[in-house]
Amino acid sequence: MMERRDRYRGPPRRRGYRTGPRKKKQFIKKFREVVILDLLIHGHLEENKPSWAKKPIAQVLTFPDFVLYEVRINKNSDLQIQEQKTYEEFISENKLREVLNKIDYNELTSTSKALIQPIL
Repeated sequence: MMERRDRYRGPPRRRGYRTGPRKKKQFIKKFREVVILDLLIHGHLEENKPSWAKKPIAQVLTFPDFVLYEVRINKNSDLQIQEQKTYEEFISENKLREVLNKIDYNELTSTSKALIQPIL
């Protein structure tokens, strides 16, 4: 009798709740120097989210390895473009939050591309 019930039982409900493979979490070492290249207060324009759901983002460049990252920022922080400190100082001042992802030069905004030329 149990065999009949098993036959009509559906698939588990939480089977595909996580789509695709897990992404590797990006991070910046705390002693690295970081320069703020651009502040996207209203998030990316390309995102298909409503404006109230977008999170503020900063595009940053790390030294001495010259890697580009997108980092979530606090809405009430007073960040300035071209501000340069260590990543640990930004976190302790409650200005930067977690690293979202590593980005390429092609993914930078035009403001970031203009600021990165004199730095390099």
